[in-house]
Amino acid sequence: MLTVLVERRPDATAADAETIANRLKKGIKDYVGVSAQIVVCNPGDVARSEGKVVRVVDERKSLS
Repeated sequence: MLTVLVERRPDATAADAETIANRLKKGIKDYVGVSAQIVVCNPGDVARSEGKVVRVVDERKSLS
């Protein structure tokens, strides 16, 4: 499962956020071919990293 955290624009309504989440979900599926769960957060809620940027966090569990 791919989870994508995005921040909504400050002026976006709940309906706007849902629409954008659905478009993003479809775009990822169409372009990459994987399903994604989109979590729309309030502005400033997605943690910023300091130093080297971490763009992907692999939380898969080992099969061994």
